[in-house]
Amino acid sequence: MKRILFFICFLFTFYSSFACHNCSINNLSSVNNGNNTTTFTIDFTIDVGSLDGYSYGFALIFENSTATPPVVLNSPAYTPFLTKPSYNNLTAYTGAAIGTGMGTYARNYFDDRYGNRTDVLTYETDDNGYGFGSVDYTRQVVVTLSGCVETITIDGDFRSSFSATAAGNVGCTVSSSTGITCQTSCGNCPSPTCLIAGPYTAYTDAALFDVNHGVVRTTAKALTTREDLSIGLGGAIAEVLAAHDGPPEDIQVVSLSTTLATNAVVEGAGGRVGLLMIGFDNGALERADLARALGQDPIHFITGGHKPDGVAQTPLDIAALDTAAKALKSEVSAFAVAGHFAT
Repeated sequence: MKRILFFICFLFTFYSSFACHNCSINNLSSVNNGNNTTTFTIDFTIDVGSLDGYSYGFALIFENSTATPPVVLNSPAYTPFLTKPSYNNLTAYTGAAIGTGMGTYARNYFDDRYGNRTDVLTYETDDNGYGFGSVDYTRQVVVTLSGCVETITIDGDFRSSFSATAAGNVGCTVSSSTGITCQTSCGNCPSPTCLIAGPYTAYTDAALFDVNHGVVRTTAKALTTREDLSIGLGGAIAEVLAAHDGPPEDIQVVSLSTTLATNAVVEGAGGRVGLLMIGFDNGALERADLARALGQDPIHFITGGHKPDGVAQTPLDIAALDTAAKALKSEVSAFAVAGHFAT
């Protein structure tokens, strides 16, 4: 009996010291930059078991549930390399450069698993002997991606042990949710600007219009940041100003238009809202599925609105607008006004 117990304990100890089963993501934080990019700060530990030999590095995989994967950006720059005294650096690679670190070495599995993927960031040694050492290491990486990222996975199965394979050991990977939900369809869009990108449902647009010549000089687009609208708005304005070939003082008028009130009606948020539709026909309710979304909230159609080129399609019926507003003022807590091609 003692011999059997000893043998079982030996097998358990042998397995626990084999492979990189204790890799971990210790902390994960993100900053939405307001331009369809997110910067992640990732604190992690790469486990190097006693039978793993030497660590050759690791890979960070950024994923979502949509058909469009995120993309690791070179600018702003990700953490370029990681250091350890007495060992060569781990250098960062993405896309076509993945696998560059170890080159043609036979046990270079970075390229086998993740070659040419732009949603992967690898950190690779160029020393196929001692690699990055034979003990666990904890580091931090900062990286910015465009698009939506729901999950970050770390793959630590790059090691000198002959048990390592091109396919990798699933036990050496660990995933962490970013807390972001990527929408795959618009559903009932709250406004005509409903465009899906990452976790957001609309864009904030900015344009610089030359009144003297009647032309649009430059435009910009940034994701609407619901948690702080000033971020997306500031991002769009900053892009327009950067593209402007003159001083900001040239700009004489700043006009802001939002769909916040209309969105509140459609999303059923807040109190009862009266919707004033200027320049639309009754069919607009069915085309955009607004009738179902509005429920019992009141709606009035007012003559007016504009054509796509900005020319008034019919004069605004001020009297009808005034009558509708007075009739609804005791029934609603707010008004939403939608004008045909109003912006």
